[in-house]
Amino acid sequence: MDFASLPKVGGCGYKAPPKESGDLKQLIQNVIDAERCAIGYYNKMTEKYRDKDYVTYELFKTVLLDEVSDEDEWEDLLVQQP
Repeated sequence: MDFASLPKVGGCGYKAPPKESGDLKQLIQNVIDAERCAIGYYNKMTEKYRDKDYVTYELFKTVLLDEVSDEDEWEDLLVQQP
């Protein structure tokens, strides 16, 4: 995978892993930031298709709910870190 091209093709950009390989808090925070960006994107898509295409709306809504659940799990993990 060409990580250098992610900012161009991905809507959320790319955050490199923390320089300190043991910096678990920063790694988790980077994942939370990515989840939040994805939530923003899928929220926009659900709004865009709400009254236009029911199937697409339901698809984006399902993915949105999954992303919100993922964000909650990562936030729970972050608060457990020393």
